[in-house]
Amino acid sequence: MVYALSDPLPNGETWSGETGFIHLAIDKKLEKNIKRQAFLCGPPPMINAVTVVLIEKGLKSEDIFYDKF
Repeated sequence: MVYALSDPLPNGETWSGETGFIHLAIDKKLEKNIKRQAFLCGPPPMINAVTVVLIEKGLKSEDIFYDKF
């Protein structure tokens, strides 16, 4: 799994994961051509951006499930 916070945490709070847009974190962390599925939910621009990266990483469109809202 890849988790990313969209915004940095306030001073005094810590986070060891990625920060920023999730599609950039996925592009950085996800290895190419490994059989997997993706389950997404969020606004259409985010889903579209993540889907592009996932397909570039070798996922088939039938293995990407999403709920745009």
